[in-house]
This record gives sequence, C-alpha cells and structure tokens, in this order.
Amino acid sequence: MTNQGREFDCDLIEEALSLLAETEEQPEEARNALRAAWRAQSHGHAKALAQAQAEWDLFASLPNRPLSALDRVQLAAETLTASATDHPAKAAGFVCALVALIVAPMLMPNFSTSSPDASILAESAVRHPHAPSHNSIATRYKTERGEQREVILPNGVSLWLNWNSDVLVAEVEQEIHVDVLLGDAFFTVPKNTKQPLIVHAGEAVAYAPDTEFTIHSHGPQDAFFQVKQGIVTIASAEMQAAQKLGPSQQSYFLNGAGGDVREANFEGIAAWREGKLVFDNRPLVEVLYELAHYTEQKINVGPIAEVSEKVSATFLLNEADEALTRIADAYDLEFINTSASETTVRSVDRRRL
Repeated sequence: MTNQGREFDCDLIEEALSLLAETEEQPEEARNALRAAWRAQSHGHAKALAQAQAEWDLFASLPNRPLSALDRVQLAAETLTASATDHPAKAAGFVCALVALIVAPMLMPNFSTSSPDASILAESAVRHPHAPSHNSIATRYKTERGEQREVILPNGVSLWLNWNSDVLVAEVEQEIHVDVLLGDAFFTVPKNTKQPLIVHAGEAVAYAPDTEFTIHSHGPQDAFFQVKQGIVTIASAEMQAAQKLGPSQQSYFLNGAGGDVREANFEGIAAWREGKLVFDNRPLVEVLYELAHYTEQKINVGPIAEVSEKVSATFLLNEADEALTRIADAYDLEFINTSASETTVRSVDRRRL
C-alpha cells in the first residue's frame, strides 16, 4: 500500500489475478462476460482488474513456458528493482501481483471450458440495484402501459422497450451494462460495437456481441431469453457452466437457475413490437406470468396445478385481459379478488366444490 489514499488493494488484485487465470481457457464470450461482471462490482474492482491485467500482460510476454514460483519471485523482484525509485506506487502494485501469482496457482480449482467453477459464476450475478458503483451513474428508462420506445445506447446498440418496462443503463469503464428490471427489452447489437454490451436480468448475466435477442422479466428473480441472431452466452451463480443460446433458441431463468434450452418460434421473437404476443409450446405458468404483465388490472399468479401444461396461441397486446380470461376458461383456472386493486389467478380449489 502507499500513503496516497490506498492506491492499491492487494486483496482485490489477488482476486483479479485469480479470475484472469481461472477464465483464461474459457471461450471469449464467456471469459469477457465473467470478467466484465466482476469488474462492475465497484470502482475498486475495476482498478484492481486493470492493474492485474497489466501484470498479466507482462508475464504473458515471456517465452512460452510454465513459470515456477521461483521464476515468478525472481521476475517480480527484477521488476520492483527497476521501478521502485521512479514509480513507488507502481512498485506497490507489483508487490500485490507477486503475492497473488505465488498464491493463486496453489488455490486455483480445476477449471475447464465446459464446467467453470461455481464461485467464479457467482461473481457474475451482481446486479445494478445492489452495486453502489452503478447507482450514481446509471440512467433509468421506463415505459408505461401502451407505450413502446427505442433507446440508442452509447455503443450503438439499439434497445427497444415494450409496455411496462424498466431498465438501467450504466457505462462502467469501457463497457455498457444494461439491467432489465422489469418487462421486455429487445437488443440489436452491431458487429463492431464501440464498447462491449453486458446485460443483467433475473440474477443472470449475458454477453452478446453481434446479436439480436430479447428478454422478458417479471421481476428480479426471473428472465426469459430468446435469441433471433447470433450467440448469447449467459452465466449465473446457480449454473455449473455458462449457457449458450443460438438463433431461434430460448431459455427461462428462475432465481439464477437456467432451464432447458428450447426451440423458439422465430417469427414470434419480439412480436410485441407489432402489438402481438406469440406463445409457441410455452409452459402454462410462463404464459400466465407474461399475460399478467400487460393486463389493465394488476394480476398475481397463484398456485397452478398444471404449471408445465403447454400453450400455443397468439394474442394482441391490448387484449391481454381477454386473453387471460380465455386461458383461465381453457385450463380450469379461477380469479380471486385479493384486494380492491389486485386479483389472483389460480387453479380451481376443488375442496370448496
């Protein structure tokens, strides 16, 4: 450490170096997503990762052979000797790097491209509302019932918002982070964006260069991903490996756990931009939650006997109330008034019959 305002945090730099080592063999999309999400936790994390990256690049420039702990000690000592006089703060950074490079290999778990360590994925589940570094810099975009809007992000990405949607957009270091808090968001990501796009939704983090994809979220615990073009890589604390979705694929995330990858109706992806909701073999409970998002009165989804019953249908956005009634009639559901302003839809309680 220095006396210049704790310029270096050895613990964070050690964590950052471990992260770089553990994700080195990951596919580029997953590696970038995991590192970006770690960096976004705070300004200190961002500085630590930048410092760690500088040290990592230095060691990577050496001849391509494994470095023993003794090699690392010697190299760091030489570096310190050369820079301590003119750059004491930088020298302190190398001390942190030295400690981390010796300790990290001993602590590093077996890490493969197919099954990344769960603790690394846990770092990627940090969301904007709980990240102090984002609160002061995020821009909030909201839409009301019946309103849609397009937002062009600083990196050229097109973000379309559907009815009753709420997102946060933050520029963190060299990346654009979008947190889908509620509703529908459709992203069109150009091939060569100025800054990478990292999307947070339902306790999951997605990395998606050169893609078109949509997310529907009922709240902070869930997110439904559909991909129209490209490959979207999704990670969360509850997943043993990052999930990849390709064109016409979809997956539902609940409490950070990713569901099975399923085929999606290509024409139905983001059909809400034309005022339609297209459900193609979707589980009944997912359909109920999604329809309830657009109804004029607030509708809660209660216990459903056949949650996985599949539904295939097309409804108009502005007829969501009528569509929900039709679904209730078809699947033996009832509406219970829970308050003057809220209603719950649930399976019929046979005990009262």
